[in-house]
Amino acid sequence: MPIYNNLENNSNQFVTRTTATNKEGMHLLITKSNLVSHDGTWEINYNISNDNNEYLGHIILKHSIDDAEKEAEIEYYSNPEFKNKGNITIALRETLKYIFNSLPNLENVYLNIAPSNIASQKVAINCGFKKKTDSKRYYEISNAPSRTAPWAWPWAPLPPVSCALCAAFCPAYWSGAT
Repeated sequence: MPIYNNLENNSNQFVTRTTATNKEGMHLLITKSNLVSHDGTWEINYNISNDNNEYLGHIILKHSIDDAEKEAEIEYYSNPEFKNKGNITIALRETLKYIFNSLPNLENVYLNIAPSNIASQKVAINCGFKKKTDSKRYYEISNAPSRTAPWAWPWAPLPPVSCALCAAFCPAYWSGAT
């Protein structure tokens, strides 16, 4: 699917300034383009920059005719000058929260990662994506936890399950895993 990128125009909307900082102690700024639609496909581009307005990378959420109605694919790219600083992991976490809150009908987001791309696989896993068992390339994450408890996101730190009060807030406790 071609990328209909409109990040260069001045219609970008501010999404968030991250509370988390990268390995250099910088906060990230995330802006988004307007939704672009073409022949049954759509995409939204999220631009990642730092407090110095340097371009760090981008995230693309896209839906194609081949996708199920309530799913979309996500891609991410890191500016080579700013790799290995935690930028994409931090930005992807924040962007996923934003996406699932602003698109409540979206239930599933997936990634297509080349088996040789270890860095992208680490980002995906650190952001809560799970590798599909029937594929070497695909990872997915579901919106379901966010509908019942915002603290139950896969990338949120889980409380200790050392007492009954803590257990009441633990997703593993809810699922019967403890």
